[in-house]
Amino acid sequence: MANFFRTDGWVKSAQGPAVAGAQIYVCSQPANVASLPPSPLVNLYSDPNGLVPITQPIITDGFGHYDFYAQPSVVTLIVGLGGIVQQVYPDQSIGGASSGGTALSLETDGTPNANQLVLNLKSGSGISLVSDANGGVTVNATGAIGTINKGYLIGPGITTLPMSFNNPTDTQPFNGTDTEVYVWQFSLPVTWTIRRCTYVWYNTFITGSPNIAFAIYDSSGNKLIDTGGFSVGSGTNNIATTKTFTAVTLPPGVYYFAQSSVTGGAGLSAPGFSLTYGSANGPTYLTALNSAISTFFGTAANTRPSNGSFPATLGTITPINIITTGVVPAACIWTP
Repeated sequence: MANFFRTDGWVKSAQGPAVAGAQIYVCSQPANVASLPPSPLVNLYSDPNGLVPITQPIITDGFGHYDFYAQPSVVTLIVGLGGIVQQVYPDQSIGGASSGGTALSLETDGTPNANQLVLNLKSGSGISLVSDANGGVTVNATGAIGTINKGYLIGPGITTLPMSFNNPTDTQPFNGTDTEVYVWQFSLPVTWTIRRCTYVWYNTFITGSPNIAFAIYDSSGNKLIDTGGFSVGSGTNNIATTKTFTAVTLPPGVYYFAQSSVTGGAGLSAPGFSLTYGSANGPTYLTALNSAISTFFGTAANTRPSNGSFPATLGTITPINIITTGVVPAACIWTP
């Protein structure tokens, strides 16, 4: 499509004959037309690509004809002869541009578009467009997110609040109830590819071999990552263990971190992120925080079967009281 629009005109005397040698000026508005040359002059070109500039004035030929190319705009056209202003034509539209304020004007960064009849929105890096076929277009930006009423940053190995890290000798429970799926919502501001999860536990108070696992769900509660079970057996205290799985790329967005245990894991003592450690007032602060953000963490309606995978969906999430359950997000580390 042409970037510039052509204008043709003819200058005639009052009796009708063509006027050769007339001087044509094109000015942006408001124009100063008290004398020639007028101002401010618009950039004019002799070709539709705007490659060959025209120096004003344009001189009419033997037929009184003149032509030029210009970007879409509303201009004042001035006709002179012998250095004297003969006629002034304000509000002349080039390329369908309008100065009335009631007509649509298509612009890009404040500059009128070359084509005032078509506006073609195009997808780009990190930007996708979806038309509803009824005049509406949804712009989706994968490089940025809106998190109003959707979550907060937390410490399940991705991002952290200024929380105290539990001393491994603390008896912070990993799960309040066996097979229960505990979830915490978090916001991921960048694209992240994950294929490993590393965790260390402290199970002095556990007998047998509980099975614990972690997962990540999207904001609608659909499972994206399931680490599979970590076997918490004898002799594995305070030793980092890593689970590897098929790589998953998470674009910026809102997600749920999930943790669960089975086979006696409800009594497991595990390091995690907590506000209670190191402060006598911790429980008071945590109670206040819990009441403010309880909608962003809780227990899922769907549970994890004994030694099985996490459920495909979370179902309804019921807010929990951290003080009552004592369960906090485990300090696991997600890596590429």
